[in-house]
Amino acid sequence: MVKSVSLSVAIGCALRGLGLLAVVSLTALGLAPKAFGAGQQGMTDARIAVINDGPDAFAVRQVLAHDAKRTLDLQYYIWEGDLTGSTLLGEVIAAADRGVKVRMLLDDAPSSGVVAGLTTLLMRHVRAAGEKIEEGTGAVGLRSGSGEQNGKLRQLLKDIRSGGRDTVAAALSAHPNIKVRYFNPFHSRKIGKKLRAFEFLGDFWRLNRRMHNKAFIADNRVAVMGGRNVSDMYFGYGERYNFRDLDLLVEGPAVGEIKKDFDAYWNSAQAVPVREFWLDRPAGNNLGDLRVELARFLESCSDRPSLADSRQRTARIRRGFLPARAAVVSDSPLKAERASREVADTLGKVFDESKKETLIENAYFIPTPREFPAFGNALKRGVQIRVLTNSASSNNNLPAVVGYKRHRAWVVRHGAELYELRPDNTLIQRAGRGGGISGMHTKAAVFDRRRVFIGSFNLDPRSASLNTEIGLLIESPVLADKVSRRIREGMSEGESWRVVIDKKTFPEAVVAPGGRLAWIESRGTKKHFNEPKTGLFQRLKLTVLSWLPLDPLL
Repeated sequence: MVKSVSLSVAIGCALRGLGLLAVVSLTALGLAPKAFGAGQQGMTDARIAVINDGPDAFAVRQVLAHDAKRTLDLQYYIWEGDLTGSTLLGEVIAAADRGVKVRMLLDDAPSSGVVAGLTTLLMRHVRAAGEKIEEGTGAVGLRSGSGEQNGKLRQLLKDIRSGGRDTVAAALSAHPNIKVRYFNPFHSRKIGKKLRAFEFLGDFWRLNRRMHNKAFIADNRVAVMGGRNVSDMYFGYGERYNFRDLDLLVEGPAVGEIKKDFDAYWNSAQAVPVREFWLDRPAGNNLGDLRVELARFLESCSDRPSLADSRQRTARIRRGFLPARAAVVSDSPLKAERASREVADTLGKVFDESKKETLIENAYFIPTPREFPAFGNALKRGVQIRVLTNSASSNNNLPAVVGYKRHRAWVVRHGAELYELRPDNTLIQRAGRGGGISGMHTKAAVFDRRRVFIGSFNLDPRSASLNTEIGLLIESPVLADKVSRRIREGMSEGESWRVVIDKKTFPEAVVAPGGRLAWIESRGTKKHFNEPKTGLFQRLKLTVLSWLPLDPLL
């Protein structure tokens, strides 16, 4: 699956997107894949609380940033400039103003919406300046403004159109307490979105490998890890789409291992300081513009989250802390340059050690036999495997649906129970403006009711062999029970469809004509023989995509 990563904030406008990632090898931490056997070497003590709902996940991050005293280490695949992303960015800048040392590790993958989004927002202020400025799509009429204002806006518009994300990252880096680095960056800068696409094709092997990790570490003592990026749709504020996802709040010695992982990425040759890409002029003035426009944007949002509400939510999450043993499982930053499978191989060993039951909730599920032989081997040994994933109607990524469809029947025929999330499920807690389709972004698994894995890793070839990933492998029967109940809730009637083929896999179901797949609801009395809640046009797009050679991108 290809995910776009964006770091795009309009200087003179609201933040539009940040793309942050990082990863570290088990070897760098002294945790070889074999360390997760029965002896549980490599595990450290931890206090862990599960963060189920989006508004709670935002609240915890806001409080950690607001209360940080010494350091903030931030590592994300996406950090959007919407309501929640802008609120958190404001907290990060405020923390830096207090003397907190901030490090942001950003992926440099392309985003089609970077320049367009920034320019649209910036033009609101260009109009207010009162001058006529030509841009690529035509002229914009302006009423009045001083020469100094107009010159400044011209330069900003030039920066946005030519540099986009570099402008924003450079503005943040102008703060003495904020450092920004790009991971696995494009070599060419300021050449435009279309030409960057040519570079992507020309250097496909390297640039197709992106960082997908997510971590929010405060004062080296508490961390948030899991599947969520920073964007309204991950926190229940999305107007058209919202994700069901899962995070962990972590305290104790395990945080030190997460920090080591971040440090290994930060100090790797693949992490390049953003200042090396900003060659034209100083960005200090743009930081001031960013502060002003960020404040204006947040003041205009009547439904912005309050710190008081976030403190209440965070206090409730903290009351759910459980003692556990945990190990950081992560890929090497060298995965951006060579074949590497640390996370995939470690999870394969955990699958091999499972004996009775495995519960999986994974958003982008493409269990190819080549990448995940342990999945099929567990089924052959008689392990009961139950999987909850996105349906075609809840999935926000059609190429991932195509890859999933190629293996779906195999999964069911070999004995796994398969459930697909309904787009109208009631599992997602919304806040403020939240609405629209309810999809899934979770990456979690429970093994034999005692081991839990939660992180950024999708069960697909991209996570296994291309993107860098990170997660926590946890030993705790109590936590395993908690996550298991959550997954089973998602599999319940009214929240998902059971995918079947014949009576052997689901005795109560009517056999699908010709052995085709069927989607069952209402205790087997209602069935669908096409992807439920998809229109003809969407199914046609899926058919066309299935003809394309997408496997290297999935």
